[in-house]
Amino acid sequence: MVAVTVVADTSAIARLLDNDLDHLLSRAFKLVLVPRHVESELRREGRRRRAKLKKLFREGVFKRCTDYEESLVSRWNIAIGRGPRQRNRGEAEALAQCQTCGIGTLFSDDYVAGQFALQMGFTVVRATEVVAMTGAT
Repeated sequence: MVAVTVVADTSAIARLLDNDLDHLLSRAFKLVLVPRHVESELRREGRRRRAKLKKLFREGVFKRCTDYEESLVSRWNIAIGRGPRQRNRGEAEALAQCQTCGIGTLFSDDYVAGQFALQMGFTVVRATEVVAMTGAT
């Protein structure tokens, strides 16, 4: 699956980072696009996670993405059912990025966002699938 570029939301990246499996990302994907709010959510979780993020960006595994339309983010945030407070804006930004740039794969462990991605015809990859496809235990 290495030839695939994905857009990620917080849940799937966090699961791999917190289980010291972030090295699997470069084996599973060509590039992981990280929306602004997803990066912000991930950086809030302490020094160790921030260091891992910095390394993944430096190595070119992660790339910041901001090519999504704000109107799409707002619509997705409401559609996902979390309301205008934008409690989980990361999923909305990830869906908007997929839609705006035609990226066909969402890397997410969020059930609701995944269902919307599938309805739009996108592929959804979960953290457990990354573990399985790379042969890690």
